[in-house]
Amino acid sequence: MQDIWHHIHSLLPLRDAARIACVSRTFLRSWRYYPNLIFNRHILGSNSDGRGRDFIRTIDHVLKKHSGVNVKKLTLDMYNFPEVTNACRQRLDGWLQITMRPGIEEINLLSLANEAYMFPCWLLSDDRIKDSIRCLNLSSFAFRPTVKLSPFKCLAMLRLNYVCITGYELGCLVSNTLTLERLELNGCGDLDCLKIPSQLQRLSCLMVSGCFRLDVIDIKTPNLRVIRLDVEKVKKLSLGVSLELNELCIPGPDFASYARLKLLSNAPNVESLYLKLIDEVF
Repeated sequence: MQDIWHHIHSLLPLRDAARIACVSRTFLRSWRYYPNLIFNRHILGSNSDGRGRDFIRTIDHVLKKHSGVNVKKLTLDMYNFPEVTNACRQRLDGWLQITMRPGIEEINLLSLANEAYMFPCWLLSDDRIKDSIRCLNLSSFAFRPTVKLSPFKCLAMLRLNYVCITGYELGCLVSNTLTLERLELNGCGDLDCLKIPSQLQRLSCLMVSGCFRLDVIDIKTPNLRVIRLDVEKVKKLSLGVSLELNELCIPGPDFASYARLKLLSNAPNVESLYLKLIDEVF
């Protein structure tokens, strides 16, 4: 019976789950194991002044009562509280140490600041944590994985938005992520090259935009179905052979010729083709 009450409690939104825990001993016990910790502007009550200090106080209060065990999803969205971003960062390592435990499946960390906060990669040194993560979504962080990072066994979705990461560091990460199915990169200003090895057999969707330093794109994985590249200064583009490809979006004009003559001959199943041309009419 206790497991049933825990399951019912886990289905409630965070605010409702906290409220019912205040009036029920049964749900108070299960609150310590509530699995979906989603912290954004919606968690602030109607009596709040909506300021960032309430956001921080709410997170501190929730995590003080939580055991950190059984967390499946963690979302920390600081985007709407730019005035307290630095204060959040000072607490972030402590918050992550409480919530990033074995069994966590989804991590969403969204920030808004001029200077990127360094994501604590040392937390991923615990294979029990790393091996359960299925989705990693970072915004306005610095992410510095190295070759010392052991392989991810479950990571299927990786989204990096305005993240400081080099081509070498990204290569260290994706080469250790053979389960990757979707890769999204946006505004990663330090990214100079993107190399996707053929071992990533499950990767089906690649989306890249706003990475202004990106010079080289070399993709060898054969099962991509969707490729969207909104980059205009790439000097070398190689997409290999993909019989599964059915949607392609690339810039031009040189890439337009590449798409017409080489790529499409190796991708007979393309259904949607979008060429963003600057100087050439096609």
